[in-house]
Amino acid sequence: MPRFPNIPIIRTFQTEPQHKRPNHKDHTMTLHAQWQNAPLGDITAHIVPRYHETHRSQLAAMIEAGEALDGTAGFPADFVPLVQAIQNELLSHMMKEERILFPMIENGAGSGAAMPIRMMMHEHGDHQGAIGQLAAVTANFTAPDNASEAWRQLYALAKQFADDLAEHIELEDNILFARTLAS
Repeated sequence: MPRFPNIPIIRTFQTEPQHKRPNHKDHTMTLHAQWQNAPLGDITAHIVPRYHETHRSQLAAMIEAGEALDGTAGFPADFVPLVQAIQNELLSHMMKEERILFPMIENGAGSGAAMPIRMMMHEHGDHQGAIGQLAAVTANFTAPDNASEAWRQLYALAKQFADDLAEHIELEDNILFARTLAS
């Protein structure tokens, strides 16, 4: 059974009954309220460890687990290549944010950062499309009834990754980038 070192595979809300899971809309509103007036540098300082580093770990763990399951009867053959493609795109995207865009924002570039922000937002749309493909490949992150525990954990991790990425994009597009362009 593959191990996922240092990765919280299943967060509490994923293992709780449906009626106890947080409402995504409520969570997004809380996210907006939490960061709406925070200094932009605080937001970028939060994004890198909370989302960028988490995504790097999640993607590596998903590839490792997917490779271990590859060839298992019923396991989608296109899972690993899709996650590898997502990883390649997302690593490049996050590097551009960390090395170029976030320093611009932290140094008060304001609307002078409009071009790189537009590029990042366009790439966010691509990432959302890839997550849609991942959901399709995994039957909306639902392992078959006869799936092994490793397979179930992998799909739980893939769902967590998709949720984290959606939250990450929401924070950047609707808070960080919107406030930067308005300054």
